[in-house]
Amino acid sequence: MGAVCEGAVGHVARELAAGVPAECPAIEALRWQAPVAAWSAYPPAAPGQQQVIIAVGRDAGRVSPIVALLEHGPSGALLDDAFVLPDMIPARLDHEVLAPMSQAGLAPAAVPVRDAAEVVWHALVATLQEGRDVPSSGYQPVAARLRRALIDDITR
Repeated sequence: MGAVCEGAVGHVARELAAGVPAECPAIEALRWQAPVAAWSAYPPAAPGQQQVIIAVGRDAGRVSPIVALLEHGPSGALLDDAFVLPDMIPARLDHEVLAPMSQAGLAPAAVPVRDAAEVVWHALVATLQEGRDVPSSGYQPVAARLRRALIDDITR
């Protein structure tokens, strides 16, 4: 609940879970996941666009990749879309996400996690302030997942 609920409900859920000892590694990983790596790419055929991938660490060495598509304009970056991929091992992330990007000419470069988190977070805030919605939020709690991964957990 604390991972996906906004506002008071999420806050209460996080507070209640804070003192509960984990009964298994998966519960502990859900409670303490944090960004562990990030990549950024600028499509050569699309000036002003940026793709950012942030790998959030999970249990058993798995990661939950966040993919953010940003559009840079005169007023700064806006979030065109963002989505969370299913949990995977890092080798699968390399094979199914990063390698195909490189083959397509996007060449994702490793970037500091805090830098990637900051640019994605500010783009999300600017997008919401403009009254625009994130398209994938129709089927994923995108804003809540980004807030948790980029703000709550990165500050630990």
